[in-house]
Amino acid sequence: MKKILFNPFEKYSETRLFIFGMAAAVLSTYLSYIFNARFDGAIDMHLVKNITIKQAITDNIINIASLFATLYAIGFFINKRVRPIDILNTVLVARSIYCIMPFTHFAADTLEEFAVKTAKINPLDPAPISFTATEIITISIVALLGIITLIWTIALLYNGFKTATNLKTITHKVLFTIAIILAEVLSILFITALN
Repeated sequence: MKKILFNPFEKYSETRLFIFGMAAAVLSTYLSYIFNARFDGAIDMHLVKNITIKQAITDNIINIASLFATLYAIGFFINKRVRPIDILNTVLVARSIYCIMPFTHFAADTLEEFAVKTAKINPLDPAPISFTATEIITISIVALLGIITLIWTIALLYNGFKTATNLKTITHKVLFTIAIILAEVLSILFITALN
């Protein structure tokens, strides 16, 4: 079960991984549109007031393309025999985990209220700002879900990339980390420019 959840790349064929990943990409795009969730970075998501179907589609395409481009470039540098389909499957399967996050829309009002209260905190003013139990519990659940999603996604990216490139050395791991950071920066820049 652990292998299926964190390293399906060694268990399933490239065709099955691709079909699953593409289905998840379509689903996450649909869910982001329905629940007003912007995937506004390669490993990022924010709830918004509204989102168009064009924005939802564009966001996902840019995120997938950014991760693919940076991981494939680094992967090719590490191992010239790396196959594009293996990197694409890695990206698609890893991003499938983000299908979970749009459901946090149930907490949108609470998150907004929490953000408003937090913005009012002044370190020079000793007046306390109180948070309700509902706000604290909701924020804790959403934060925990976000952390789990991020860790799970990174684990899938790492395991898929490792399988595709025969990743071994510390230098390779550092390059993998740089590729993820670069993908995040590129995706944010492109999404901001196009939307």
